[in-house]
Amino acid sequence: MSYIVYGGTAQLAVYQLLRVGAPLLVLLVTATIINLRYTIYGASLAPFLRGLPQRWRWLLAFLMVDQGFALAVHRLRSAEPPVDARAYLLVSWLLIWFAWTASAVAGATSAAGRCCPAFVAGSSSSR
Repeated sequence: MSYIVYGGTAQLAVYQLLRVGAPLLVLLVTATIINLRYTIYGASLAPFLRGLPQRWRWLLAFLMVDQGFALAVHRLRSAEPPVDARAYLLVSWLLIWFAWTASAVAGATSAAGRCCPAFVAGSSSSR
């Protein structure tokens, strides 16, 4: 799921809803509402991305996360001389994406992921 839904908050919410058997529509609406904040993030970065081709904007929209947005806003607004927004965002956000996906793979394949099969399967002893 980490490769398709690149948003930790939405993933955690969807996982919890999956565990209780929520319908697909509830999962989709929940993830959409949680991720609406990226619309505001994108609007605040728009002045730095004017003139970029559509494919670049789609790629950067996929890679944007809260931490990357915070870094970008700080760097792009305070840079003297101004930095190339496309290069800065692509490199920094790809590094964040790589760390996220590598961590997800490490967690899924680690001993911790195998030691708790009841939790991974969606059931717990506290029920």
